[in-house]
Amino acid sequence: MKPNRSKRFTTGLVCTFKDNDLRVFFFEVDHKDKDRFLEINEFYRKNNLDFVVHKTGSGGFHWLSPTMITKEHWKALHQELKHINPECPMTTLRIEPNKYAGEHNTWYNTAVERWNAEKYSDNNQEIVQLLNHIWGCELIGTGSGEHKQVKYPLPLFEGE
Repeated sequence: MKPNRSKRFTTGLVCTFKDNDLRVFFFEVDHKDKDRFLEINEFYRKNNLDFVVHKTGSGGFHWLSPTMITKEHWKALHQELKHINPECPMTTLRIEPNKYAGEHNTWYNTAVERWNAEKYSDNNQEIVQLLNHIWGCELIGTGSGEHKQVKYPLPLFEGE
């Protein structure tokens, strides 16, 4: 286990699949910079990636897309956003609001964008169903590929 990890676990959605070489594109920021927020939304639109974006308890945001892309495309997209968050690429993003006290109060506030309307087969059906279940976002997808989820320990916080 990584150092500075607590005994509390969360569930994360993984950007790769069990049965193919495609990936989905995740991104995160730990701040509320409006210009960066708009820039990232526009980036997803420009690249025809459907997405759900939601607030986190740290005051940041998570972007999750069900649109399947090649590993090479995934790497190139991360290079374009590296200036915003050098910690990325995110290969796993939490899908539970259990990292910060009261996080569930803002976690389900989302914005949803569908840009890939003519190519629902590019959106992974399993991930679409999961995102729709968690965030009620009404994404559409028919693409195949078994998604992966993992349990992992949260970081230690002051007083733990």
